[in-house]
Amino acid sequence: MAVLATTAICVFFALFVNTKRDRDIIIIPSFVGQKYTELEPHDRINFECELVYSDDVPEGEIISQTPYSGARRKVAFGALCTVKLTVSMGAEDRTLPDLKNYTYAQAASMLRTLGAQIRIVSVYDDEAESDRVLYTSPTAGARIEHGDRVTLFVCRKHVKGSVRVRDLTGLTQKAACTKILADGLLLGEIIFEASDTVEEGCVISQSLAPETYVKYHSTINITVSTGKEDKIDQLHPFGRYITDEDD
Repeated sequence: MAVLATTAICVFFALFVNTKRDRDIIIIPSFVGQKYTELEPHDRINFECELVYSDDVPEGEIISQTPYSGARRKVAFGALCTVKLTVSMGAEDRTLPDLKNYTYAQAASMLRTLGAQIRIVSVYDDEAESDRVLYTSPTAGARIEHGDRVTLFVCRKHVKGSVRVRDLTGLTQKAACTKILADGLLLGEIIFEASDTVEEGCVISQSLAPETYVKYHSTINITVSTGKEDKIDQLHPFGRYITDEDD
């Protein structure tokens, strides 16, 4: 039994020693900051590359590596250790393209690739082609980031020359004017009136009743809040104020 035990220990020790001798330790160098195309071939390392956009790291420069610099890896003699490198493609082109005359579907697809949120505003125009983009906000050439909203102003046709009047109350003056023009109506007089209930700069009322149908290019007037009563001591440059003396 003792002989068998001794033999087993010797065999195990021999296998362990051979296993140790068949492996080598590689200390991983630092590659971060180097140009990927200028890396010298390494007889013990196999490089894998992942390309990513970066606003901070120049194109072609190595951003990070796995394993990290200084890591120790055991590999068999003659085998290679794999190091994964993340390489910059430079800044991503985030310029908003000119989408005029694209169909809504085409424009929306392009915006989704840029990670933009999409908002649609219908512009009633009987002369332009239906469902085509007339213009955008922001305009073409502007830089946009992921999550930015891009408004597509898309051509719609009138139904028998009529326009549905939308409810503008509570909207800001700018938003109300945008919707009026987009719907194919004409902006008439903007009247400014003090209000204790409607926030300053928002629409109190409108001259055309909401949800009714009127002729294309009908004129609509809006009344905009100036806030509390004590804020009506000067004329607004784009309209007139209503005071108790006007009644």
